[in-house]
Amino acid sequence: INGDQRIFTSFNDVSSVLSSGQTINLLNDVNISEPLTISVSSSSLSLNGNTINNTGTTSAILVETGGELTISGIGKVYGGHGGNNTAVTVKGTLIVKSGDFSVGPDAENAGNSCIYCYGGNVTIKGGTFSTEKDWNGWYYVLNQLNGNPGTIKVEGGTFVNYNPANGDDNL
Repeated sequence: INGDQRIFTSFNDVSSVLSSGQTINLLNDVNISEPLTISVSSSSLSLNGNTINNTGTTSAILVETGGELTISGIGKVYGGHGGNNTAVTVKGTLIVKSGDFSVGPDAENAGNSCIYCYGGNVTIKGGTFSTEKDWNGWYYVLNQLNGNPGTIKVEGGTFVNYNPANGDDNL
């Protein structure tokens, strides 16, 4: 991972750099078991043709309240499977310009949310989004937490088994 002309070998270092408002260019595929967390400032992540593969049971990327992340470039973010996984959970602000985002099923082989808006603000300008399994007939490709303010704005992108105009089961 290359950020500010430095090479990082630890995802904790990457989270620290992204939370300080810098740009990270992914140089190789990476496996992570804890979320890449953006907690403050405006940061950018270029997938640069590579994959972030979540081997844990939570989010691959977490944008905390006060954090803002723009994701671009060809590449993949796989949220993992086997738990309450997501490709990205958003409490702050997320802007997706491109990339391939997906998530596998939970421990009971039911669907997980690909992009989970947890009171934050999401803008989708491009990219491909999918979840491998449905939950009660719904493919939660974009999911807004029920009863929680926040927005999901779709300006472009490809959504597998999901029409953003239909919302989710509640919103």
